[in-house]
This record gives sequence, structure tokens and C-alpha cells, in this order.
Amino acid sequence: MRRRGLREVGFVVSDASVGLRDALRRSYPGAEWQRCSVHFMRNLLGRVRAGDVREGVYGCCL
Repeated sequence: MRRRGLREVGFVVSDASVGLRDALRRSYPGAEWQRCSVHFMRNLLGRVRAGDVREGVYGCCL
């Protein structure tokens, strides 16, 4: 992104990719990062048993 001309970044929303977050810290050390809520919910739902979805999701997020 920097090679394409992006100079200042204030805020980034992404999945929890460790490589992406490390690159962001190196390239744009002042930028804030937030995990994408859609990716978070998809990952959460992928790890909770079908019968426990309501309790797992509501207990975690709502």
C-alpha cells in the first residue's frame, strides 16, 4: 500500500491475521487497529456447537 502512495493511515479494520497486524505496525506505527466484527462472529460461530450458539454468542457479545 505504501508503494502505491498511501502515506497516512489512522484506522484499520481487518481480520485477526497476525501477519497483517505485524505489517501494519511496521508500516504505519501510529495507526489504530480494530478486529472486524463480521470476521469475529464467523470465527466464533465456527467454534461453538450448534446447540450452544445462543448461549455462546449472547454470553460473549451481547
